[in-house]
Amino acid sequence: MTDGVLRRLDPILEAEPRKIFLMIGVNDLIRHSVEDITDNYGLILKRIKKESPSTKVYVQSVLPVNNQVRQTSVFNKDIIQLNDGIEEWAHQIDFPYLNLYDLFLDENGNLDAKYTQDGIHLNGKAYLVWKNAIAEYID
Repeated sequence: MTDGVLRRLDPILEAEPRKIFLMIGVNDLIRHSVEDITDNYGLILKRIKKESPSTKVYVQSVLPVNNQVRQTSVFNKDIIQLNDGIEEWAHQIDFPYLNLYDLFLDENGNLDAKYTQDGIHLNGKAYLVWKNAIAEYID
């Protein structure tokens, strides 16, 4: 969850990593408002920019869910709203935003069932899609 990332950020930033790929927030939607989550995103991104300015950060969208496969307490309308806020922060801080959400959608706007067994967690096939989507940013 985003508050956990905030608590664990110190040792990461002290190491001054070359790159950070950030995707977090879907679990936050179980307990927190979209506004609170996007506020935490802003805090995370600002801290990275300030405390590790040479780190290249790739802000990734949160992925969709599929409540037809199995009912979750997370809904795609909230994920879309969260992704809008995440994208806004990424642009404001001047980090690239990678929209992965659309890559995993079925024709009904849900996480494609071929990519999940439980409607929220990815399977191996989905991880290959994700890997291919970010491969150009990894060296």
